[in-house]
Amino acid sequence: MFNEEREFMESDKGKKQRKKISEDKHISEEDIFWLAKDGSDYEVIRYPAHRRVFKLICGEIVEQFPDKYKDEAEAAREFLKALFSGHLLPIARLVDEVFGEGSFEVLSMMSDQNDSAFMTSDYLRRARFRRKGK
Repeated sequence: MFNEEREFMESDKGKKQRKKISEDKHISEEDIFWLAKDGSDYEVIRYPAHRRVFKLICGEIVEQFPDKYKDEAEAAREFLKALFSGHLLPIARLVDEVFGEGSFEVLSMMSDQNDSAFMTSDYLRRARFRRKGK
């Protein structure tokens, strides 16, 4: 069932419908994660700024450990494992290793407010820059 929906979303018809909804509703095409085949209904992913922070983190993990993580999806799976297992220490250590000590703690303070995501992103980018400079 999910494969059919994914295939439709990736089809030319699905892409056109997503583009039209994006333009009509003034939302990003990337934020539309599900679309009815007839275009009558759609679902939007919330918290885009928070997702960008997550993408930043996964990208930097891949950059630092290309032999262990081949792409961002693989790095994201580490977070999912931690989420579902309740074992946060390995992912906390990984984030701190990539961005510097205390970075996971800063990440954990990110709230549902968009400015919080922007501040977290800024902190992580600066921390990573300093870390790369070493």
